[in-house]
Amino acid sequence: MSTMHARVWSSSRTVALLAVVAVVAVVTSARELDPAACAARFDVQRDKIIRTEESREMGARYLSELDVGARRECLRLCCETDSCDVFVFEEKSPGSCYLFNCGPPEDFRCKFTAHGNFSSGVLELSRRLAELQDQERLEHHERELASLRHPTTTSTTTTPTTRSTEPPRPPPEPPQSPHEPPPSQPLPSKPTSLINYFFIIIANFA
Repeated sequence: MSTMHARVWSSSRTVALLAVVAVVAVVTSARELDPAACAARFDVQRDKIIRTEESREMGARYLSELDVGARRECLRLCCETDSCDVFVFEEKSPGSCYLFNCGPPEDFRCKFTAHGNFSSGVLELSRRLAELQDQERLEHHERELASLRHPTTTSTTTTPTTRSTEPPRPPPEPPQSPHEPPPSQPLPSKPTSLINYFFIIIANFA
């Protein structure tokens, strides 16, 4: 009996651990920006370095530092790091990649100064907005893929045409011009028999 309880407890614990891992994976993937669109969202300027102390006094947060081989790897690392919206890369190979959270553009809390050996990249929109845009785009792609399972069929209805059995009507007569006089009617001719009768009477009296 105790063995059965132990198995049930072990199974429940395994299910709970899997659920926690799944939740962590979902949260982590939601916090990572889409690498394909992330690079275009950064304004990268060469010969710029962050003014660390002043920026932290204004509320900026230092996140982490890692040696990478190129500036694009530093940018990708910022895209994959939660809350990162600013990176500073030391231009050498390998170079140090510093990640910061400076806040959204409307409440930016970092300052920079000129420096020949560093490049700085700033996310041009808030990190939260970028995450929402990526999530919306991914959901759109998922809906497009899911729509293939249930393709929409469009049915076309044809209306039967009925032919009329009535004879065709004659074309209407052309309208008469208002200035054109009506056609003249022929005058009735006098009867020729009466004229011949008068000629006969005159011939008898002659």
